[in-house]
This record gives sequence, C-alpha cells and structure tokens, in this order.
Amino acid sequence: MKRLLSLEARVWSASILNAVAVGAQLWTLIVTKNPAGLSLIMLGIFLYMQVTYAQLGLRTKQRAMFWGMAASAVFTSTIIALALLLR
Repeated sequence: MKRLLSLEARVWSASILNAVAVGAQLWTLIVTKNPAGLSLIMLGIFLYMQVTYAQLGLRTKQRAMFWGMAASAVFTSTIIALALLLR
C-alpha cells in the first residue's frame, strides 16, 4: 500500500490520466466538430505545463512522466489546431 501511494506511483498515474483526459477531449472535438466552450488560453496554459513536465520527465529519466506529458502535449496541440480550423 505504501508503494501504491508513493510519489513515483502518483506521478506515473497522473501523467497517464492527463493523456487519457486530454485524449477524450480530442475525441469529442473530432466527433462533434464543435469547438464551442473550449478556451484557447487555457489550452495554451495546459500545453505549456505539459511540455515543461515532459522535459522534466526526460531530464530526470522518469519515462512515464515524459511519455504521458508528451502524448498530452500532442493531443492538446491537435485540439488547439482543430479548434482554430473549426471556428
């Protein structure tokens, strides 16, 4: 139980959950083709954080953090591009 609640385990799960959550939003945007309700400023902030934490994961050799945040950054970039195209 102690290992399950460790910082490393929580970082790993948070990174993967971030990618899943952003991926779900991307899927919804693709299916509905409706960018209403999306905040490009907030998505830009998310992208900044995702790139920063991906870089931190790469630098500290935390693969789950790197890949989770890198995937999230790709998804967020795609959401921003689609939102701009669909407006």
